[in-house]
Amino acid sequence: MSAADRRKLLSEIALYILEEVSARGGRARAKYLRSYRALEFWAGEDVARDVLKRLADGGYIKLEPNNTLVLLKEISTKMSIKEIEKLSLSIAKSLYKA
Repeated sequence: MSAADRRKLLSEIALYILEEVSARGGRARAKYLRSYRALEFWAGEDVARDVLKRLADGGYIKLEPNNTLVLLKEISTKMSIKEIEKLSLSIAKSLYKA
């Protein structure tokens, strides 16, 4: 897998993380987000933290000290939490193969 493909998959899972936080009311702890946990398990803890850091640097989320994500920008989604979890898990598994 090329670096460009890997970046594309990471950006897709970052979007799913934002959608899951939005579906959960705009505020959630990272350990309760299934999309984050799938990324952390299949791609590694450092990759998952880097994705959250990039989302925070971009102004999409605010990371609070107890690893709570607060959504700063409005994100709308038409998917349920289960659909988001399913898609993010499939992407995270494909990152493991790389």
